Amino acid sequence: MIKQEQILLHEDDELSEILGLSVISRKQIQAWPLSFVERIILSDNTSRIYKTFHNLPIETEFYRRVQSHHIPKVFYNHSDGDNHWLLLEDVEGQHPANLDCNQTLDLVHRVREIINEIGSVEPYRFDLSENGYENFVSSSIKLLQKLHHEGNLKKVDEAVIMRIKDYLSKQEVLEAVRVRCGLLHGDLLYKNILIRPDGDIVIIDWQNILFGPEYIDIYNFISNPIIALPLAGIGPEILRQALSIRWFAECIDRWLPWPDFYDGEIAKIEEQIRHVVENN
Repeated sequence: MIKQEQILLHEDDELSEILGLSVISRKQIQAWPLSFVERIILSDNTSRIYKTFHNLPIETEFYRRVQSHHIPKVFYNHSDGDNHWLLLEDVEGQHPANLDCNQTLDLVHRVREIINEIGSVEPYRFDLSENGYENFVSSSIKLLQKLHHEGNLKKVDEAVIMRIKDYLSKQEVLEAVRVRCGLLHGDLLYKNILIRPDGDIVIIDWQNILFGPEYIDIYNFISNPIIALPLAGIGPEILRQALSIRWFAECIDRWLPWPDFYDGEIAKIEEQIRHVVENN
């Protein structure tokens, strides 16, 4: 094994033994202190996607529990404590591009149908349905207050934290968590959708699975409030932004050594939520 930051990478001979083919080359696709992704070319000219994670177990658990032609095929799935590894199909397909508004809405609804067919799969990061929402709000506010008291939030004071709490208690948000809840991809972006040559859709990168209103996925995908907000109002948009706040807060608390950067991001998101609330 090779150690990089907090994660462990297999060496070439280890991967060759797992796959039964020699490793010809490895190309980095993404690197982060908690995860690393490569494209591996093998001796038979095929390729695999190699992913390794530290303390991020959701995707490996997902692939253990789900089989579908709408997700990449798994060749290796292993966990050891906080370390997790995947070798996945390198999907032959293209990311959707140059779609107009109607095509975008059609695609996101098709993708949501696929996710609904998968059904509920645990573990997920948060339960944003009516059953789990109160716990999500209280734990998020407690985390922000903890970071503030520890001096890790310099651009986010108690007043900002209370405004965030008020946003999460708005009637539109409470209505959103009561309807159309199910499995959420959690990071449903163009880059995480591939369309095979035969038109079949494949969804990748299941690292951020949630349970809650499906409109969160839809709003993530559309990422344009002018188009998204008329679909279901401001409730799902506030939830989507709140999840980003929670992520940055967890990064400060648990993982990454850049509190000033994430502090600023939380402040920006609060301003964005305020703008949505005041203008809708």
